[in-house]
Amino acid sequence: GHYDSLPWSGPEPGADDNASGTAGVMEIARILSQYEFDRTIIFCAFSGEEYGLHGSEAYADRCAQEGMNIHGYLNMDMIGYLEPGSYIHTDLIYPQSAQELADYYTDICAVYLPDFPVEPGTLIGGDSDHTSFNNAGYMGIFPFEDGSDYSPYIHTSNDLVGPSYNNEEQAAIFTQAILATAVSMANRLTP
Repeated sequence: GHYDSLPWSGPEPGADDNASGTAGVMEIARILSQYEFDRTIIFCAFSGEEYGLHGSEAYADRCAQEGMNIHGYLNMDMIGYLEPGSYIHTDLIYPQSAQELADYYTDICAVYLPDFPVEPGTLIGGDSDHTSFNNAGYMGIFPFEDGSDYSPYIHTSNDLVGPSYNNEEQAAIFTQAILATAVSMANRLTP
């Protein structure tokens, strides 16, 4: 995820974009710190996402230069807003080159969270840190709250708990889905 926010004007507290995803990353790290896995799990919260993916791009490029064997990047960005009247689901955003990871995530969700629909998604505007990993030759996916009905409060002073981060249950389910996928991938002995 990323911990920076971008105001269009005035203060921008960033509750949904992206304190929600950063909190999810931290919660997964807290839980998984108690266990050992066959593969290393790296937890990241980048800066500079809002200004052009600068933090994740620098990190992913360095990983590629060092030849790190990264099996997948799971992005947590905007996981806590649910449009009134909508249902909890994720729009899964990824390029064709990350199809294998997208299928893996979808399969894991079907096993551990069978009532959590994973639907194809696209971004209307903007981008997120998964792109930096895809550009560096890795697979990255972006489970997003809703491509067409995401929080209308992001980048404003109303990106607060309440109007923007308005569904704790959804944030918990997104976090569980990423946790289950990361653990399943970390316990695979072969890629």
